[in-house]
Amino acid sequence: MDENDQQPLQAIDLNYLIDDLAQIVAEANRVPFSNKVMVEEVQVVRIVDQMRAAIPSEFIQARKVLREQAKIIRNAQHEAEEILQNARNRAEYLLSQHGLLLEAQQRAERMLEEARIYQQRAQNDIDRYGLQRLQQVEDALRESMRIMSGSFDDAVASIQDARDRVLPAEGEEQ
Repeated sequence: MDENDQQPLQAIDLNYLIDDLAQIVAEANRVPFSNKVMVEEVQVVRIVDQMRAAIPSEFIQARKVLREQAKIIRNAQHEAEEILQNARNRAEYLLSQHGLLLEAQQRAERMLEEARIYQQRAQNDIDRYGLQRLQQVEDALRESMRIMSGSFDDAVASIQDARDRVLPAEGEEQ
């Protein structure tokens, strides 16, 4: 498969691929005197390759969300550190320039508390965002699995139905 063939593979919906696979099995030629069917190997392998290409995109998205979350956390920590350093610098300045120890301490404490609150809010927002994105990915994976399971059940039912139509029931003559 060349690079041009690979690009459309990732955009294909798993449901569509599962339906194609079920249709290939349902339309396949039966092996006489058995419950087996003959399918075109190239068709089945193509669909399986497309399924393999489609599934990892969910995992790639989850990794991207985790990287984004880590980046947001690092940025928030960096900002908090800058705020803390600014508060310390301001406090030192007030002490050295005006000798207002009490005022400097009060301002520094307020700034430190504001920095802590800001950092906590940012951390909560980051956690909430990450959990939401992971939940979306998990929901998408669960839905894909549910659809795949349903399609598999449909394929088995189609095979059984086709078998029942082709093979006579016990006690019936051919």
